Amino acid sequence: MRRLFLPLLLLLLLSSFAPSRAHKPFNNSQTITARALPGIASGERIGALTLVEAWELSSPHSQFGGLSGLALTGDRAFLMINDAAYRLRFALNADGTVRRASFHRLPPPFAGYLGKFHYDAEALAHDPATGRYWTAMEGTGQIWAFEGDDRRRTRVRQPVLDSWPENGGAEVLARLTDGRFIALSERAGLSGRHEGVMFSGDPARRTTTRFRFFHDPGEQGAPTDAAALPDGRMILIHRKLGWSPVFTTSIAIADPRGLRPGDVLTSRPIAVIRDPRLAENYEGAAVVSEADGTLTLWLVSDDNQQDWQRTRLLRFRIDPAALRPAKRAAPSPARP
Repeated sequence: MRRLFLPLLLLLLLSSFAPSRAHKPFNNSQTITARALPGIASGERIGALTLVEAWELSSPHSQFGGLSGLALTGDRAFLMINDAAYRLRFALNADGTVRRASFHRLPPPFAGYLGKFHYDAEALAHDPATGRYWTAMEGTGQIWAFEGDDRRRTRVRQPVLDSWPENGGAEVLARLTDGRFIALSERAGLSGRHEGVMFSGDPARRTTTRFRFFHDPGEQGAPTDAAALPDGRMILIHRKLGWSPVFTTSIAIADPRGLRPGDVLTSRPIAVIRDPRLAENYEGAAVVSEADGTLTLWLVSDDNQQDWQRTRLLRFRIDPAALRPAKRAAPSPARP
């Protein structure tokens, strides 16, 4: 507990006293700049991942940053969501040129502005076949569904998500290849396990069936995002707080295909990002099948709109050997 408390105290102090962009005058600039991270070479290995690209993103827009969800909607075309419920779209050329940048605030849940509690979008799921996407609102336990043109289809308060802690609720929302959705809470229970929910289909429909399960991250830290693999498994991202670096990111493979009510989902780490040149608070992930059959992983970091943090966008090639079968969910003899 002491090992966890001290880094949390450091993060709280840094966030409380360091300059923050969130309180600066509003700027609605629709521009983004991508800068290659200095001293980082393509081809560097991190576990079972090979670095392909490493960018630092910036924008004059006053609500830029805080990115907590990531999807690709086309060739190098990105859809992102931040914890102020701004939707961000842009395309990134291989040379770092950014095209078609667009910031758009998602419609409020009620008339008028009600504060960050109602806008805290922490996770994003996407259906590439239809362009539809879903966001998980951590503060209210809601799931919002949108068409590909950003028109909201519906919003539903999910009772299970609503029972999770206000600042430790749904941090992960992913659409699996079979059409099911998986959500994970950020905060662990006394057992060290994180509660999860498996939805049989669209989580923004009240008639969708669901069941609870648990995720045991071991020593990897709290889950921050997930991305489906073509075979039905998923990449699972974890964040661990420390001193140097402040953020350590663990990338793992989990197999939710046989998940049943009460099961405990585990994962197999394939890479850990602790290099200070790359380390950040990664909260968005997407897996892309390339034309040559390889799989690449994109990660984006949440800078919490703090000047001491950075918005980084990384692309890795996944070593095919790392995709050997992972452990499936294990039945739990006793509920946590």
